[in-house]
Amino acid sequence: MKNKKIIIFILLILFCITGCKKEESDSQVDTTKYKELEQKVFDSINNHMENTRQKGGVIFESDFLISNGYLKSDDLIDNQGNTCNIYGLSENIYDKKCIEVFAKCSDYQTEGYGKWVPIDKTCKNIREYNPNEIEVSSINLKSGKFDSKEILEFETYRHSKAKLYYYNLSKVEITDKANETYDLKELLLENKLSMEGLKLYLEEQAKEDKLTKQILNDGNPDDGTRVYRNDDYTIIMCNNSYWFEDVYIGPKEMSFYSKFGNRKICE
Repeated sequence: MKNKKIIIFILLILFCITGCKKEESDSQVDTTKYKELEQKVFDSINNHMENTRQKGGVIFESDFLISNGYLKSDDLIDNQGNTCNIYGLSENIYDKKCIEVFAKCSDYQTEGYGKWVPIDKTCKNIREYNPNEIEVSSINLKSGKFDSKEILEFETYRHSKAKLYYYNLSKVEITDKANETYDLKELLLENKLSMEGLKLYLEEQAKEDKLTKQILNDGNPDDGTRVYRNDDYTIIMCNNSYWFEDVYIGPKEMSFYSKFGNRKICE
């Protein structure tokens, strides 16, 4: 009889353990579907922003995305068959933009849902930015003979084409924070650095008073052609109202009025 009680006691313990494990496994949610849903909404907002010049902070509700054909109602169904509440925030400022997506489903919720979460001000242009870009530490110039021909053509914001020019230079070298040195032309061609990434570095240097920044009155307010200059170089990023186009790099003596053949910079 005593052995029988022991066996029953052991069985009860085993039952509790397996029951607890089952309950624990049932509480785990497969978030794959929700990550895919957030990505769909992200892509939908991005597609909309590519086709509009809307600026500033914008909230995109799912109803708007559905009514404009970016999403289908079925895209918002969660694992329990219920409709998720989902929206996106977009911060679109001329030549850069950020998008954050938030979802609330019956068994899943994005952290920060229901709040206006401050979007990272160092966000990169998502069409141009590569998350594996190098982080610029310094820019070094190699002197050379003047040549008015472009160094290369690159893609800018909204898929516009722009050109890179060197003024009395043979080469521009970029050193990253790991102290590795690269040819700027090769970095751009291999998508290891974008012009937006270079601009972010220059903006940081300007904030730290390590170079001067001048914004010319030829674009939107506070976003015209930018002239960055220190004791070693001048970098001019041309602007035609909504995003920078051609980029000119030269020694500090180069100015906005320097001539490239028969034309001036940014013409």
